Amino acid sequence: MKRVQKVVSKTAQILRHVAGILEEKASLHEMGVQRAITVYNMITAPDEDYYLQQYLHWIIPECERRYSGGAARFLDMGCGQGRLSFPLAKWAVKGKMIGVDFTSAVIQKARQYAQSLGIHNIEFVESDVHTYLKSARRHCYDIALMTEVSFILPSYKEVIAEVYRVLSPGGLFFISFRSQYFNLLYSVRRRDRQGMRLVRDQREGHWGDGSAWFSWQTSEDVRHLLSNVGFQIQGLYGVGVASGIEGDPLSVIAQPSKLTPQEQAHLMDLELSLAKQYVDCGRYILAIAEKTSEKNASRR
Repeated sequence: MKRVQKVVSKTAQILRHVAGILEEKASLHEMGVQRAITVYNMITAPDEDYYLQQYLHWIIPECERRYSGGAARFLDMGCGQGRLSFPLAKWAVKGKMIGVDFTSAVIQKARQYAQSLGIHNIEFVESDVHTYLKSARRHCYDIALMTEVSFILPSYKEVIAEVYRVLSPGGLFFISFRSQYFNLLYSVRRRDRQGMRLVRDQREGHWGDGSAWFSWQTSEDVRHLLSNVGFQIQGLYGVGVASGIEGDPLSVIAQPSKLTPQEQAHLMDLELSLAKQYVDCGRYILAIAEKTSEKNASRR
């Protein structure tokens, strides 16, 4: 009996130790994300407006097709300083934009931008995305966005399920995922053999010193992930299939901010024309999905 008690006690001690390590990793990851998005301003960074235009090229026509006149309730999750929030709030003249981010500094900056731009149909909320969604009412949004966020959000699968719940029937979901191909190139460029194997064989994991968690997908992964929740895929597009920001593997081919306006326009035309054909080659994979009925989702 004493031996059993010792084993149980030792097992409990090990489990507590493992739980402590996991909690510490999660905390380090969260702090790292907050530092990164505070330092890197998506509105003022030299290459980001170029990629914003790619997102808007695909997003706005879908919004206009479904909600003509801009009468839509938007939710921008992981909004940062408002790179997508502002142009879509301007489009939604009869609607409302809610931007959510868990980093105080970027929310404060977004509120300052809103005031200086004179955009009044927008509100920024400081909150963890998952926590915010769980407290939201069912069918309270028409359009949800989560761009360049899922790959640093460990609970992204649960978040996607919550998004389905809060969207109105026929609502739209725009979400981008980091592509597996991008992370493979990134690992190869760094000569990171462990990273190469990790990206090839898995879809998520810790890189570097273990504190940074990332996920990555193929277009087929994205299709299955969203369809299993109940979404109907309207389109999958590669964002930045032949270019990158500073530090990206494809930036050695083309970095938008280092091109002339004419060269940038030619690159934009090329990348948009190839976005569907080479979706898996993008820096990100943008999915456009429509909410089907809950009855259909429950059959999956």
